[in-house]
Amino acid sequence: MSMTENEGKNKMEEAAAIRSFLSSKGLKIESDSEEVIIRKFGDSINSADIRKEIISQEKGIPFEYQFGAICWWLGKCKHFQFIDTQPEFPHLSKIKNVKYPDAFAIFNYNNRDFPCFIEIKSKNQMKLTPNYVSGLKKYPLLKDYPLLIAWKFREFWCLFDIDTFITESGRVNVKFEDARKANLMSLLCGDFFFPGFREGIEWYLKFEPDEDIKLLKPEVEYTFTLRDRFFFGPELEEFSVLLLMLQPFLGLWESTNRSDEKYIYEGEKVVAENSMFASQVLTFALHSHAPIENKSVNWKDILKHQKFRYTINDLIEMIRLGQKHNLGFGHIGHFKPSISNPCMESIE
Repeated sequence: MSMTENEGKNKMEEAAAIRSFLSSKGLKIESDSEEVIIRKFGDSINSADIRKEIISQEKGIPFEYQFGAICWWLGKCKHFQFIDTQPEFPHLSKIKNVKYPDAFAIFNYNNRDFPCFIEIKSKNQMKLTPNYVSGLKKYPLLKDYPLLIAWKFREFWCLFDIDTFITESGRVNVKFEDARKANLMSLLCGDFFFPGFREGIEWYLKFEPDEDIKLLKPEVEYTFTLRDRFFFGPELEEFSVLLLMLQPFLGLWESTNRSDEKYIYEGEKVVAENSMFASQVLTFALHSHAPIENKSVNWKDILKHQKFRYTINDLIEMIRLGQKHNLGFGHIGHFKPSISNPCMESIE
């Protein structure tokens, strides 16, 4: 693909992203040369609404594929294999009540291979009965490798050694706060957290109404012409589509409305900073992008064909861009567990 074709593709993606972004704010851009905007009076959508929508859309999906996609996307996983519990030829075993883990993975930890089996769960409570734990422990290959639990709680992923939380009765009952303290997502998968926009950052659109601004009435729908748009900073010459996709999650936003003698300014301003994990980025970005192509997020297809749309390098570049233009985006943080995992003791 030539440079000209690449530039054209990037411009199309940028335009689509901006249209999707403005549409989520209750603004519809008509496809004409004057870029006329029909103003729809209504509340701006916020990150809490989008989070609820994502949770609603994700009900019933196989989270094994989402976890696999996130692991592969973060970059430190060198092998990820699902374990087929229903192969064409069934397994033969004299071991009663044996259970299969969901996946086998090899992570790069301190330039060494870390192979492990993974059981993937997505319930609001992390509870495993003694019989369930016993069945997993009977899997023959576990004598050579540790068994980790990958647990999705709301929009957060935790990864920990099952032996960290097994009780004397053989059950597992973990609170989210404890799972976070034992989380291996950063050490094994390469996850990290980063702050978003600093307080005071804003975006707005500058409209010129087709009527005298002094005669406008709230109950009447008018036609406005978009005269200018301002995204996050006056010196922001570079543009990150990923930044627009993640905008609602990168701060606590408050609607802003003002006007002068000729123009109306509509937008949002950050009233409080918000941090984010890299493991959340792929989920939020793909769900935010999906309406552009009128498609749902198919994690199995995304993982199988590695159609991530955005790369981990796109995220690093977005953070660099934010730092460069003083938008916020402070230092990247890597999380080290405060609760030790038995599986890590031999390789620390």
